[in-house]
Amino acid sequence: MALQPPVAVAPQRPFGSSIAADYPYWHVGTETAMFGRYTDAVYSSHFHAGLDFPAAEGTPIVAPEAGLVKYAGYAKAGSAFDGGGNIVQIFIAGGMHVVSCHMKSQPIVSSGQYVKRGQRIGYVGHTGNAFGNHDHFAIFTSTASGASLFRNPAHYLPGGKYASSALILPPHIPDTSSEDDMLAWVNKVTPVTSPPSIKKVTLKKGQPIRNQPVLSGSTVTNTLSQDTVINVHSKVKGDPYLGDYTWFVYTLNGGGLRVFNRKQI
Repeated sequence: MALQPPVAVAPQRPFGSSIAADYPYWHVGTETAMFGRYTDAVYSSHFHAGLDFPAAEGTPIVAPEAGLVKYAGYAKAGSAFDGGGNIVQIFIAGGMHVVSCHMKSQPIVSSGQYVKRGQRIGYVGHTGNAFGNHDHFAIFTSTASGASLFRNPAHYLPGGKYASSALILPPHIPDTSSEDDMLAWVNKVTPVTSPPSIKKVTLKKGQPIRNQPVLSGSTVTNTLSQDTVINVHSKVKGDPYLGDYTWFVYTLNGGGLRVFNRKQI
C-alpha cells in the first residue's frame, strides 16, 4: 500500500530540484541522494532530498504509515535535517524512515511513541530554514554502514512506481491466536477473485500475544486484554510456508496481515 500523503495538498518543489539554501546532499542516482560528500564527487553540492507540500500555517500533518517515532523535536545541528526546524521522524517496519520538517510548533507526538497511519503528528509551519509555510517531506533507508540513503517520496505515494514496495509495509500485528500449529505471519498475499463468505472473526480475551511468528520459536509476552473483532478482507490460494490450503486474510487496527485456515473459523 502506498504511503499516505502527509498533507492533503499537491507537492510544489520536487525531489532533486535545488536552491542555494538546500543542505549539501550528494546525488547518488536519478532516484537517490546521500548526506555528506562522496570521494571524488562531481555532483552539485546542493540537492533537494524531499518533496515540499505547501499549505496554510496550522494545516494538519499526518503519519504516512504506522510506525515508531524515532525523533520528535527541533532538528539537531549538523544532522541531515539541520535547518528543518521542528521535525518528526517515523520508522516503518518495512525499513523506511519518513520525516516531516518545518512544523509550526513542537510536534504533538513524542519520541518512542507508536503512531497509526493517518494520525495527526503536527502542523504546517516554517520553522528552521523555510521559505513560506510547507511540509518538507523526506524518506530514507539506512545503508549497511549506517548512512542515510534518501529516496524520491513521489515514487512511494499513491500512483508512484514503488507504491507497493516492501520498504513501506506497516508494522505486523501481534500473534493473538491459540492455534499455534496453524498460523503464520505473511508480508504479501495474492487474493483470488471471490471474497470469503465470513466477514468477521472474534478473538477472545485471554488469548496469547506473541513477539514473533508462532512457528519460529516465539514466546508469549502478553494476553489479549479484551475480545477483539477481526475484519476478514480476502481469501488466498495458500501459503508456501504452510502448504497449499485455502486461507483467509485478516488485519487488526494496527495494520499488518495474517492468514488462518478455513477450518479455524
